[in-house]
Amino acid sequence: TEAGVQPSGVLDLSKPYRLRFTVTAAAGTGNFQVYVDNNTTGAGNSIHAAIGSTASRLLQTAANSITTFPHEVVIESDVGTATSFFQIRADSSVTNLTIDNLVIEYQ
Repeated sequence: TEAGVQPSGVLDLSKPYRLRFTVTAAAGTGNFQVYVDNNTTGAGNSIHAAIGSTASRLLQTAANSITTFPHEVVIESDVGTATSFFQIRADSSVTNLTIDNLVIEYQ
């Protein structure tokens, strides 16, 4: 979704929420990211860019920085709309990324 285009997802993230998941494996030199309402190549290409150029990027972590498994990830945010979606993506140099126990809950 680009700036100025309403997302067409199915998650109501119009109020504060928490996203939790467990990383059970991660390898490689690249980053993995969690975005809300942005499936483009740049963090600034989101409807939320007016808040800040990286407002849609909720997490960016180098895969090789996680050295103990399982690794718990907790993200708390209020960035979203009534029709939001999440994107979890990994750079091509991330050779393994396994997540489990994905939970989305309101705060």
